[in-house]
Amino acid sequence: MSIHLSISSYAAGGSPEIAVKRLVKAGFRYSELGGFHSSVLLERSEEEWKKFRAYAEGQGLLFRQGHLPLHNDITLADETSRRANVAIHRAYCRMYHALGITSAVLHCGGYGVILRKEETPEAVRARRIKSLEELLSDLPEGMTICLENLPYETFEDVNANLADMGYPENLGFCLDTGHLHFCPKPDHVDYILRAGKRLKALHMHDNVGPMAPGGVLQYSGWLGSDKHMFPGFFTGSINWYGVVGALREIGYSDLWNLEIGADVGGDVPNLEWREMVLRQDRERAELLFNYDPDAPDPEDPVNDYAGIATVSSGEVTAAVDKYALKVTTPVYELRVDTVHGGRIVKFRAFGRELVTPDRFLGWAVPSSWAPPSASFVLKKGLKIDGVKATPSGVEITQHRQLAEADNVAVAGLVCSFTDTFTKEGFLRKIRITNPGSKESAPFAFRFHSMPAILGGKNLELGEIRFKGCDPVVRNNNPFFVRIGGFSDPLLERPLENKSAFVESGTADVAFSAPGTPGELLMSCPGEAPAAVCFWDTVSGSSSYEPIWKVRTLAPGESCEFALEVKLRSC
Repeated sequence: MSIHLSISSYAAGGSPEIAVKRLVKAGFRYSELGGFHSSVLLERSEEEWKKFRAYAEGQGLLFRQGHLPLHNDITLADETSRRANVAIHRAYCRMYHALGITSAVLHCGGYGVILRKEETPEAVRARRIKSLEELLSDLPEGMTICLENLPYETFEDVNANLADMGYPENLGFCLDTGHLHFCPKPDHVDYILRAGKRLKALHMHDNVGPMAPGGVLQYSGWLGSDKHMFPGFFTGSINWYGVVGALREIGYSDLWNLEIGADVGGDVPNLEWREMVLRQDRERAELLFNYDPDAPDPEDPVNDYAGIATVSSGEVTAAVDKYALKVTTPVYELRVDTVHGGRIVKFRAFGRELVTPDRFLGWAVPSSWAPPSASFVLKKGLKIDGVKATPSGVEITQHRQLAEADNVAVAGLVCSFTDTFTKEGFLRKIRITNPGSKESAPFAFRFHSMPAILGGKNLELGEIRFKGCDPVVRNNNPFFVRIGGFSDPLLERPLENKSAFVESGTADVAFSAPGTPGELLMSCPGEAPAAVCFWDTVSGSSSYEPIWKVRTLAPGESCEFALEVKLRSC
């Protein structure tokens, strides 16, 4: 995904032409036309707008985003004033169209009278929707009005406007990251994922969050908290890696626009300082926004993907997909993330994603349960040994030697993967070998799986059926399943007094998949687990974790664990 790095033009100061020169000199190729520069250009003729666009593009700068006027509220109760403000916004949009701008950012307004309880939210929203309808009725073709969240607005607040309008194509979201950070429980990733393809503009800046308890506008000095600082370079900032990952997840392709300027305000000592700050902003932003959550860390093993060919057999195809291996069948699709411990991510079947974007662990992650609990392979890359065809599918083999940083109990052991993919599902075998000269420390192995298909928002939780047992009804609480009457205080200690205990003769389990025509069958061929931990949550997400008994490995000794997942249509 390409990063169209941008900055609001007000950070450059001066006239529109001077701002263009400074931004280009600093290395920017895109910019949001700020409110001040927009107001200056609005005083010019349409012919002059065209000349300015030609000038900017000739210098190498494109304006694709513009900020509509801040102080022309389109929700005013006085009808004459409301119409006049809508007319002003129309004039800006006509100018933006001439300048090549496709995203016009709008402050909806009206919340002051609501917070002061001078009017009801319904009355204010009715005028807001009326104004938006008028504004969109003759909006230039190809332009989108992007509603910006103000410091007291959640996703629900902004989305209510789009919902009332019926989600027209020319109305979208502008996420202001700094403003959202003022909310009581800001969740930037959730906002981005819910906005999805309707997110058409960004104002990216940082702050330390609310500086007073309660609603931000109840504090008279709230504006002093809205620092518009550069993202991510001070304590207590927004989780920018999460923001970048979420933008990648939705395929965001518009401007990654910095709305910063606290360090280039009116007290700037000289022109050279302003230009230096702009250049540094551009260089730092390139480092931050080009962060790739799929890429290896410097210490990770580097696979020679050039030597791995696409393999197909039995309606299964495995091919290199960036830093992962993509497996495709007529029934499901998934990626084996070789960078992060071979986790299975982007798993899709039954017409929906089985691993949701907020489930960073994925499926079938090798872990130790005790002592202590750790996903010991997750954060490190695996060396791919080979990809080959089998009679019914494709087999992938990988390995890595574990270190103390993974888990002291398993340090020095070699972990080897064998993944076999068929049309019906997949089998993951893990072989752990002690290549050293001393007995290993005791450890208990587990597979950490996140079957998000089990439920989620707006879905029934469904049930879990262990083979030969009555169904277990999910109730938003964890439970620990003892297999074959096996009980071990060391295994059960992490969940002591926190979960219900269930008895079962097998770890084989069927998960109903509400909202889909299918279910998942999970089993553990070979050595049976001693227990299964099942974490259930209110959101409907969960973790199915088969756990094997505690053991040690003598020099040269190995042990093997397996997890099989099959998909069945009901």
